[in-house]
Amino acid sequence: MVVTPCQLILFLEEPRFSQPGSGFAGRLTPSRAEAYFEAMSSDLLGLATSWCRRGPGRTVQVDLAPGPETAEVQRTVKRLGFNCVADSDRSEIENLQRYTNETRAERCPVIFLRPQAPDLPLELLETMMTSPEDVILLPSTNGGWHGLYGELPQAGLFDDVVLRSPYEARQTAEQAEDRGLSVAATRPWPVVQTLRDLEALWHRLRDDPARAPRCHALLEDW
Repeated sequence: MVVTPCQLILFLEEPRFSQPGSGFAGRLTPSRAEAYFEAMSSDLLGLATSWCRRGPGRTVQVDLAPGPETAEVQRTVKRLGFNCVADSDRSEIENLQRYTNETRAERCPVIFLRPQAPDLPLELLETMMTSPEDVILLPSTNGGWHGLYGELPQAGLFDDVVLRSPYEARQTAEQAEDRGLSVAATRPWPVVQTLRDLEALWHRLRDDPARAPRCHALLEDW
C-alpha cells in the first residue's frame, strides 16, 4: 500500500469577540475568555487527534500564538505527541505565507486549520482530502475559511488575500486559480467570532455535545 503523507497545521490563538449577544452579553470576562480559549484549543486538538488516527502518514503541527493559557496548551500538545511552534513575531498572514513559500525537498499535502469554531465536523476534513481538485476550502458562513487543503509549496498564494474580511475565501480561490490551480469547497460551517456566535455554538452543542465536549461543558456552566 502506498502511503501519502499529509500534515495538518493547526493555528491556535485567543479569539477576539467583537459583538455582544443577548444571553452572554456582559458575561465574557477576561478569565472566561481565557477559559474558552483553553476549551476551544482542547476540542480542536481532539479533532486533530481523531483526524491523525484516521490514516497512516498523517502528522500534526500546532502553531500557537502566545497568551495567558499558552503554557497549559503547550503541555497538552506535547502530551499528544504533536510538534508545537510558539511564535509571537509573525502575524497570521505571515505564517501562512511562510508555509506556502518555503522551499521543500518534495511537494507535501497540507491542511491549514484555523481556530474559528471548535465544533468542526471531522468528515469535512476528510472530504477536503478526497477531492480531486488542487485546492479545497472549508469555508465559513461569513465569507472566510476555516481550513484549506493543498500541496505545498504554493508561492504567493496568500499575497493579495485580506484575512478576516468578507472576501477572504473568494480572494484565496482567485489567487489559486490565477496560479492555474483548480479549486473546490466543502459545505460552509459557522464561525465563532462574536458573542452572538458563541450563543449559537452553545445551542449547536446542546444537540451534539460530543462534537466539542470541553466547550459544551464550559458553556453549560455559564
